[in-house]
Amino acid sequence: MRKQYIEAERQLWAGDLGILKIKEMRNTLEAYSYEMRSNLDQYGSLEKYIDPNLKQKFMDELNQTVEWLYSDQGEQATQQELQVRIQH
Repeated sequence: MRKQYIEAERQLWAGDLGILKIKEMRNTLEAYSYEMRSNLDQYGSLEKYIDPNLKQKFMDELNQTVEWLYSDQGEQATQQELQVRIQH
């Protein structure tokens, strides 16, 4: 009986770690998206360094990422899905 409780506790602990990892990854992606949007904005520190032809495309991708994060799909994303978004 004690082994069952220990195993159940391990499973719960592993599940909690997975949830925390997903939250951390979501936060990382969200923070990056907002920071880059701010830095590329009219008065941002990176605005003068980006090719104007690329800026709008990159800003659109950042906006799509933020929209995805708050969509049902983003809210229920797995670690693998978030990792793909972070590496993109």
